[in-house]
Amino acid sequence: MKLDATDVKILRLLQEDARMPVAEIAKLLRLSRPTVKARIDKLKESGVISRFTVEISREALEKPVVVFLRMKAGEEAVERLKNMDEVVEVYSLTGEKNLFCKALVKDIEDVGRLVDTLRGVAESLEAEVVTAMLKEAEPPVEMIKAELTCEYCGSRISKPHVYKFRNVERYFCCPICLKSYKRQVALATKEGQ
Repeated sequence: MKLDATDVKILRLLQEDARMPVAEIAKLLRLSRPTVKARIDKLKESGVISRFTVEISREALEKPVVVFLRMKAGEEAVERLKNMDEVVEVYSLTGEKNLFCKALVKDIEDVGRLVDTLRGVAESLEAEVVTAMLKEAEPPVEMIKAELTCEYCGSRISKPHVYKFRNVERYFCCPICLKSYKRQVALATKEGQ
């Protein structure tokens, strides 16, 4: 699916608030509700939007301690990791230590129990407890492959110059188009007063 600037704007709004009503998105983007609904449906069908979710704070969790495990192990370990409730992510890696996973446990004693459980299926194992979350985020909308066109001159954009106006991001190909757009908006706002 080829994405355009409107798709990117919809994705950005939904990434900020996945529960934002279609009517509000339509109002912000100055589009009809059926157009926005159709675009969201198309983004879901094509797999660009894989799910809508709720982010739960770590403080609300019964098991707030985050542990990262890196190990050298085979299929038996993979199957065990997939079936463990405290293991929330499992990755296959290149290199000697071929598995990496993230687990949530109640306390340091649970870290020890988790490591002991996995020692039987892992050739080597390292466990590290997270002491502070320094940055956590979903992939930014900017990483999405999209065909953007300048909202001033209509040229194709490789690296957009972004300007937020009336709570909607606008994309421009260069600083000159951005400056021209801002001037045009200032004049229109001045005339409308």
